[in-house]
Amino acid sequence: MATKSYSDEQLAVAKASIRPNLVMDKIRAGERSFSAGMQTYYTSEVVHIMKRSGFESIHINLEHSQMSMETLNTICCAALAHEITPIVVVPKLSNDWCSRCLDIGVQGIVAPRISTKEQAEELVKYTKYRPIGERPYMVQPQMQYEAGIQFNAAMDTLNSNTLTMAMIETLDGLENIEEIAKVPGLDVLFIGTFDLSDEMGITGQWQHPKMEAAVERICAAAKAASVDGNLVTVGAGGLYLDPVAFKKYAAKHDNLLTFMVGRDRDLLYSTFKDHYKFVSNVD
Repeated sequence: MATKSYSDEQLAVAKASIRPNLVMDKIRAGERSFSAGMQTYYTSEVVHIMKRSGFESIHINLEHSQMSMETLNTICCAALAHEITPIVVVPKLSNDWCSRCLDIGVQGIVAPRISTKEQAEELVKYTKYRPIGERPYMVQPQMQYEAGIQFNAAMDTLNSNTLTMAMIETLDGLENIEEIAKVPGLDVLFIGTFDLSDEMGITGQWQHPKMEAAVERICAAAKAASVDGNLVTVGAGGLYLDPVAFKKYAAKHDNLLTFMVGRDRDLLYSTFKDHYKFVSNVD
């Protein structure tokens, strides 16, 4: 937090205006949160369905998506209105990608292939306001367009409601995980299970001893970095593809709290496939 330059009343106005981050709230309570992947169907109706289904967040992977910034803005505004947290994987670690996404409503940034402490520091620089980072200020949908909020109160509140997530999916990232986890302002070490397993030569083998050791090391690094009021937790995508591994890791690691657990097109396909199998076999 910055040296306080605002009154309790001004902070209360900021907190009342700025939309909460449901994933951050779950993390601080030590509870798991689950994200639905929006990969193919870019409509506000899908946002509503995901919220009604129980998900705390929407996971939008711009690294593997044709979504435009205009559409992303529409989806984020719908998500904020329905109180479901929009999280985006940016295509690359850069100020323009992080800033543009956050300014149009995104509440969490996942940066791919974070492999060094310096890259993690750069990520925090782009996603947090001073004194933690150097994010440029802009009135944004998360603030419900309240331009009159005291600046420092707004920036402190937005900092506490913006997820900064480093994707750990390379061997270098795993090797440097202890230093990466210690970077101030970093909230989540998000394991890219498929790409990390692929780099380790065990593609898609979530229960392989190498993967178990990797998850153990990442979770231990997050715990070691959670000192002096700092909280670093772990997330993962892909584990849901192996229900046994998913349950095993979730039960073993109490700081593995954030999960991406399925994409719209995959769930739609499997649902229709199962439904067709059912109706076509009726006597």
